[in-house]
Amino acid sequence: MATSRAGGEFVVSTQAQTVGAGGGVKAIITENGYIIIRADTLEHVDRPGLHRRLSPATKVTPRQVSLPLHPNQEVWQTELEKTLRLIGRMVNDPAG
Repeated sequence: MATSRAGGEFVVSTQAQTVGAGGGVKAIITENGYIIIRADTLEHVDRPGLHRRLSPATKVTPRQVSLPLHPNQEVWQTELEKTLRLIGRMVNDPAG
């Protein structure tokens, strides 16, 4: 999924971008210690349900999900992948 955060730059792999695009993700950036996933499609999903499935420190709004940027790369990669898959699943099958 995401590959590295070198020199202050956050790099997301093509695979992560593809998974995100399936859920209508328009951008994945870092900002103020968070990974920000921007997607207009979040307006049409069960945001409280999405939030329940994610870390309590995650913030979910009508247009973005903010994940804490953990210092351990494996942790944030896993959380990013999980979140992108959940967004995709909930956008494409709101009942499931």
